[in-house]
Amino acid sequence: MTSINRTGESQGRQDNGRSISATLPLNVHVHVNSQYEQTLMRWKVEVQAKESVEMDQEQQGLAELLESLTLTEIWAAEEEKRAAEAHLKAIDTKIRYLRSVAEELVLRAELHEAETGKEDNE
Repeated sequence: MTSINRTGESQGRQDNGRSISATLPLNVHVHVNSQYEQTLMRWKVEVQAKESVEMDQEQQGLAELLESLTLTEIWAAEEEKRAAEAHLKAIDTKIRYLRSVAEELVLRAELHEAETGKEDNE
């Protein structure tokens, strides 16, 4: 690293551990190059833009994850609905079967009563 001594001459790297501010006299003002300032500002803007893009991409990724979770939940709910509908159909079928069995039993009972009634009358 290059530093400036009190006379303003470049000394190159210092191994004595003193910083550049220690080698400058207190009344010397360092003037920053306006081109350097512009470059620094451009760099800061680019860094902020890059961070903004990264944040947007992260938010987009989270939104896609949320959407995929939502779609998964929707598919699961639809699958549960189909299973419930199939179960309901099975119950309806069983009810129809039990009704037909009950009707047949009632008819047999009525027929039996009719036959026993005839026999009693004779």
